[in-house]
Amino acid sequence: MSLSINTIRQCIMSALIGCATLVIGVIYYMEYELPNTQELNTVQLQVPLQIYTKDNKLIATIGEKRRIPLPYQEIPKPLINAVLATEDQRYFKHNGIDLPGLARATIELVA
Repeated sequence: MSLSINTIRQCIMSALIGCATLVIGVIYYMEYELPNTQELNTVQLQVPLQIYTKDNKLIATIGEKRRIPLPYQEIPKPLINAVLATEDQRYFKHNGIDLPGLARATIELVA
């Protein structure tokens, strides 16, 4: 069974329209849905209420969310290594999206 030229053209046009729609959707998401980097740098985390005695001893911590900011230097090295172990080998060479890895995974999924 051979495909007609019109059928092939329709398939190609459908694929191009689908890709264009996907690209427009990604651009829209990145432009309007994601917070800008300035907002991320100035985020105020909810920290629990801490109650101290007169001599500055902590006696209670009240609150559901216990988010205490931790500088990068204070994160234990084994934790950093554990997170990095789950990433790809080129983790420090790309900006968070590994295009060759994404293409490879897509080809494996389709094949």
